[in-house]
Amino acid sequence: MAEIGINHNGDLELAHKMIDAAADSGADAIKFQTIDADASYVPGTPSHKTFSGAGFNLEQYKGLVDHARERKVIFFTTPGDWPSLEIVKALSLPAVKISSGQMTNLPVVLASAALGVPLVISTGGAYLWEVGRVVHQLEQRGKHDFALLHCVSLYPAPDETLNLTAIRDMQAAFPYPIGYSDHSLGRTACISAITLGATLIEKHFTLDRNLPGGDNFLSSDPKEFATLVREIRACEAMLGDSGKRPHPNEDGFRNRMRRRLVANADVETGQILTAELVGIKRPLEPKGLSPEFFETVVGRRAARAIRRHEPIDWDSITRPE
Repeated sequence: MAEIGINHNGDLELAHKMIDAAADSGADAIKFQTIDADASYVPGTPSHKTFSGAGFNLEQYKGLVDHARERKVIFFTTPGDWPSLEIVKALSLPAVKISSGQMTNLPVVLASAALGVPLVISTGGAYLWEVGRVVHQLEQRGKHDFALLHCVSLYPAPDETLNLTAIRDMQAAFPYPIGYSDHSLGRTACISAITLGATLIEKHFTLDRNLPGGDNFLSSDPKEFATLVREIRACEAMLGDSGKRPHPNEDGFRNRMRRRLVANADVETGQILTAELVGIKRPLEPKGLSPEFFETVVGRRAARAIRRHEPIDWDSITRPE
């Protein structure tokens, strides 16, 4: 998922270009951030300054949603306050994102849940028990279609702060999809999260890291994002499913490459098979007993003549006396 947020800085043309670039980069979904600065922040705060003038009205959002639909990517956004939630309602989006800063804003979280669409909830800066409290509130209201994202709310987040193994803690604690929202630089954390079982990856996205405002400076540009998508798809294919077992394509290896019991020299009928006479080798053909039967075979008599290098099978030896 490409998180555009407000990296468009309120420039509608740039926002449309970002949708195209994210779609071209292979994103499954794009996420904006819908904030009414006056409803969300006290004037004078850095956030009030950042978000003032960086939003769009309902008609502009409808155009962005239609554009995303044309590009076959899922469009959704993070409502930060009541006016923003009204825009989300009017857009009838397929999902709603709850940001880390909104996770404890239960009035908005529960109102978002009441829209009847899945929620994606970031948990940056939260203890596990705080996440559990939100989960409990949703479950009490019969809400079960949501995903939880591990997140570290630092911008950018240094490697040593990411604590990616928290993904496993969340998987053990909650019966819901667990993903990862990344604020680190580069691609390594996202790939690592996939190997830990994350089912959803959110990564900040920009056309140019040198753009002012928003989170442009820590975001992936289209080239890096496209590489990340390819690597995630490859990682998902590599992970396979649970269970240690041979792949069907390994059947040939199993038959050709494993060692088997063979005769180290010509053996006459009735001759005792000593340890020196029983070799453990890869034969010309995939025939013969497995080496696990070495001690069973040693000490038996040959039931027939066995040529040197010929595989030893059950018909080659007599029963115990």
